[in-house]
Amino acid sequence: MSYTYLAYNSAKALVNGRLKAKSEDEAESILVNAGYRPLVIRSQGESLGARLSRGKRLKARELITITEQLAVLVRAGIPLVSAMESVRDQKRNPEFAAALEQITEDVRAGSPLSKAMGKYPKYFPNLYVQMVLLGERSGDIEGMLDQIATYYGKELALRQRVQRVMFYPALVMGMAAVVGIFMVTYVLPKIITIFDKLNVPLPLMTRIVLGASKFITNNQAMLAALVLALVLGIWVMFRQPKTRARLHRLALRLPLVSGLVIYRELGRFSRTASIMLKNGLPLTEVLQMSSKTANNLEVRGALLHAHAEVTAGRPLSTSLAAAPFMPPMFLRMVRVGEMSGNLESNLNSMAAFYERELDTGLESALALLEPALTIGIGFIIGGVALSVISPIYSIVGHGVPQ
Repeated sequence: MSYTYLAYNSAKALVNGRLKAKSEDEAESILVNAGYRPLVIRSQGESLGARLSRGKRLKARELITITEQLAVLVRAGIPLVSAMESVRDQKRNPEFAAALEQITEDVRAGSPLSKAMGKYPKYFPNLYVQMVLLGERSGDIEGMLDQIATYYGKELALRQRVQRVMFYPALVMGMAAVVGIFMVTYVLPKIITIFDKLNVPLPLMTRIVLGASKFITNNQAMLAALVLALVLGIWVMFRQPKTRARLHRLALRLPLVSGLVIYRELGRFSRTASIMLKNGLPLTEVLQMSSKTANNLEVRGALLHAHAEVTAGRPLSTSLAAAPFMPPMFLRMVRVGEMSGNLESNLNSMAAFYERELDTGLESALALLEPALTIGIGFIIGGVALSVISPIYSIVGHGVPQ
């Protein structure tokens, strides 16, 4: 299968290319062995029809519910196979139920749960499977299932809070656009027709808004095509790995955005790494796994760089310090954790700290957005309203021209 990739080379420059491999993991191994730090690896061998035939991924809430149910059943002393059967019987999605059936059969035949789940990456992410594997190795599968449910529950809660913050301005701007277009294309022309009949001279603002109204009304098809082309162009552009890398780099430099991105990424990394270290996974493997959970490509690159440095025998704190966006307090906590042997505990504390900071930051961002949007929309709607009211004042002040 053919894969495209975006990676850092040995000179720390972004490069992209294409290679052949049997799987994404093999493609990653090829790149790492060649001295690259891969940021994005994407399959190019699938047709659109094949992608659509795979169906939808499992919803986060459903994955959390399944994990919680398994933990409760196994803790109650129910054998794993019977617990899997109970979970399977509650699922309404036929495709997912079939996957659970096959997983149950594999476990019944002696396969580890992690290996059986690993065959279905559409439903069970790689991180999820690796955490189940850690639970199997430690002999505390129910405890690990609880930790997995808690981890993904916190991830879902954070994602929903971010979505709520983004939804409000999108809703307000959408409603303002609808009201503005309705007034400019429907209400204003009718009122202007009355003014024309009365032979009222129109103020400059009214003429500008009226000109915009006529342009929109007379070129609806062209404007719709332009908007569609713009949306498609932006979508295609954002799909390009190099464009995403530039945007992610920019996000870490913008004053208001960078803090939220760093809180989100370091909170997730700290939470993931603390769970894995607590269950005995070596630090090199922790860094490799954690890098795949990073959404920001710059952060992912920093974690991959740290993985290479730690593999070579250097301290984690020194390796992470190479990234200019790493907060000094975070590096200090990592350094203290390494020196005291409490790295897992320190990372857990940092995860809680950054999660709280993210909550505070999101609330502050929303508090800033609300008045800014109100003022902006007030100017837009007020301008349109003023363009309608001005001729009326002209009539009242000077009488109707004969």
